[in-house]
Amino acid sequence: MDWQTKDNDVDCGLFLMRHMEVYRGGGVEKLDADFLPECNSQKMQLSEMRKKYVCKMLSDMNLCKASFVTTLEDYDNLSSYKRKKIYTESHLHEVEGTVKAIGVL
Repeated sequence: MDWQTKDNDVDCGLFLMRHMEVYRGGGVEKLDADFLPECNSQKMQLSEMRKKYVCKMLSDMNLCKASFVTTLEDYDNLSSYKRKKIYTESHLHEVEGTVKAIGVL
């Protein structure tokens, strides 16, 4: 995929949400998420997309808004140490899953 990144390891959620939003079946070859190649323009595109999704999540139309806001508040109250630990542990699980998938472990 032309939009794949080498230096961006924090926006996987945005890529996932966009793919879920536009997927209509037919496999990867028919998937058109309309991402720009990795560059400053893609960073701006992702920033705009982040704003769009946050607005939708905080909309009064979102039936899960209360739960989402509570989760955000709980995360906001964590120390920077605990936030980093959550990020590191989730990243390690992702790496471990990839390593198992390719048969190294």
